[in-house]
Amino acid sequence: MKRKELLQKDQFLTMSGRIIHHIETQSKYYGLGLLALILTVLSVLGWSTYQNHREKKASDAYFLTLKQIDEARVGKKESKDIKLEDLQKPISSLKDVVDKYASTVSGVLASLKLGNLYYEYKQFDQAMLYFKKAKKYAKDKTLLFNALYNVAYAHESLGQYEEAKNSFEELSFADVEFWALSGYLGKGRCFEKLGHVDKAKEAYESLKQKYPQYQQKAEEYLLLMSYEKK
Repeated sequence: MKRKELLQKDQFLTMSGRIIHHIETQSKYYGLGLLALILTVLSVLGWSTYQNHREKKASDAYFLTLKQIDEARVGKKESKDIKLEDLQKPISSLKDVVDKYASTVSGVLASLKLGNLYYEYKQFDQAMLYFKKAKKYAKDKTLLFNALYNVAYAHESLGQYEEAKNSFEELSFADVEFWALSGYLGKGRCFEKLGHVDKAKEAYESLKQKYPQYQQKAEEYLLLMSYEKK
């Protein structure tokens, strides 16, 4: 354990001791109500310290896995030269991070990384498993949209167009332009695959109305749809 971590623990224990001493000396004046309040504050301080410690451990473990991935790629000129078997060590380490720290930020990042690796090697079922886990635990909006985006594409790659359409629909309501754009286009593609041409057209037209700067992109999808109908 590093000296800085020891110092942080000492600071917490010192603060805890002061609060407890204050409780002992003041409780007879202020009664049990204040006692309960201070004990609540103390428990919150303890939980916050514990959470920060978990986040630090998760972060260290996650960045170690990224280093392992880089090491696995040494000597490989292109990504196509790397087989999934070459990545078994970092994959195992990533799974360990997810198992131990799923609800932390680094745990969510590890789930997304695992999903992306499996998706890259067309193991879409495994990719879906980790994308959904990331979505479950993501608290940050950017991570949540990232997870939802990947869940939608994994469904689409598996031919699960109804599920993909629902995920893209949810994404289209995002307040970040990139995610919303992906949502409208993905929703339109899925409607096409499901045979709902009018609804696909409606999705592309909605994109044009909400984001005029992407009118050309929407027109390209509409044009492609008209060709495929012939």
